[in-house]
Amino acid sequence: MDRFPCAIMLMDTFQMYYSYTNPWRAKFSRLALRFDWSAMFDYNTTKWERKRLSILRRDGYQCQECKRYGRMRSGNHVHHIYPSERYPQYAMESWNLITLCRECHNAMHDRDTHELSAKGEQLRDRINRTRLSTGIPGQGGMV
Repeated sequence: MDRFPCAIMLMDTFQMYYSYTNPWRAKFSRLALRFDWSAMFDYNTTKWERKRLSILRRDGYQCQECKRYGRMRSGNHVHHIYPSERYPQYAMESWNLITLCRECHNAMHDRDTHELSAKGEQLRDRINRTRLSTGIPGQGGMV
């Protein structure tokens, strides 16, 4: 848990602010204990950096969403089609990663809820249909 100092500070602040008599404190503590901190994807590893560079090279450092519409924009963000927080088993799969520009990457996520936006859901459905038709294994595909 030492890799997430902000989360630790948040928990400590919450515990200091609410007294032991507050019934919500006990509920928060139970939820915090149930959260699997080890399941969070670590973007600071050499393995991820190598995978990220290979995806950027594969896509020619071009935003694949802009390319769909005939625009040529450089891309330097690698997007998880199936979010790594919910699908950690697909976090390093090449079929699950795509190069996007900053604007397209921000459009794929709802930054308030950390969920995929409607555009992100459409991309995921489109990629899933493509994988089903080509027979690539994984979520929704052949096993």
